Amino acid sequence: MSTKAIEWGRRAATRVAGDPLTAKQRAILEFVRAKYLERGVPPSLREVRDFTGLSSTSAVMVHFEPLMRKGFLRQVGAGVSRGYLPVTSPGSCPCCGRPQLEGGGEP
Repeated sequence: MSTKAIEWGRRAATRVAGDPLTAKQRAILEFVRAKYLERGVPPSLREVRDFTGLSSTSAVMVHFEPLMRKGFLRQVGAGVSRGYLPVTSPGSCPCCGRPQLEGGGEP
């Protein structure tokens, strides 16, 4: 995935049929997943801000909140910049109930 800023116009907010995420949410999630798999740690809020072209880390959180609510991201520490991990799929591990993280780790 390219690391240049996403097109944040009206068209980017549309959804593909059957996809629970908007195009913006999908782009942010793919960026977080790619960085987590590449480096073993998720991107900082500032890195996501720079990728999206948003004006602040608070604006990034506005986009993270629905991703967490829908089960695609998991917060592992309050006030931690790199504390948002991608979940393999919404829901939890059928055997232990814990979220499954990209790369096989646990929160």
